[in-house]
Amino acid sequence: MEIMKLEIISRQTIKPSSPTPDSKKIYKLSLLDLLTANRIYVPIIFFYQNKEGDNSVDVAQISSVLKKSLSETPTHYYPLAARMKDGVTVECNDEGAYFSEARVDFHLEGFLKHPEARDDLDLLVPGEIQSNSSDMGSLLLIQITVFSCGGIAIGLRSVRKVADAHSISAFLNDWTTMAPKSGEEISAKLTTFFQPGDSLSMPEA
Repeated sequence: MEIMKLEIISRQTIKPSSPTPDSKKIYKLSLLDLLTANRIYVPIIFFYQNKEGDNSVDVAQISSVLKKSLSETPTHYYPLAARMKDGVTVECNDEGAYFSEARVDFHLEGFLKHPEARDDLDLLVPGEIQSNSSDMGSLLLIQITVFSCGGIAIGLRSVRKVADAHSISAFLNDWTTMAPKSGEEISAKLTTFFQPGDSLSMPEA
């Protein structure tokens, strides 16, 4: 497979639209969480095909809706917008999640069908952890990557100490549900991209 070229378009921090209640400002980690190393960021990638077959995708519109819905979703998952305070607690200070946008000069279908695609998967998740230690960096990092065909990959890294597989699954389900409600600017085309359960898996080699 030819080398896939990725271009980062923007980077920013998305903060919750509503503040965390004072009663929930400090989140204490469980005993099981405490046994997990601080620096473990678990990656997840979801793929969404452009069902309309139109490569003239409005990236700005898609990004705007996803960021707006993302800002509304962490109000229910306040630790994801927090920062590690010490070894046993998380300070829910609404600092927000890391969000980046990227483009690749490759078709999604060709990428998914190619056995060597696994070699490039790291390009589709946020690669720049904001700190050498999760004590200072975002606990949730997201990258939206648009393929040349209009397909989209949504890559995430989350700190295992704060969010396990069940928590991230619930967060993603709520985020996908929130996206179509995020404003009149959303189009029918975007809805085809971001549907609960519409993700694709990497094929077996």
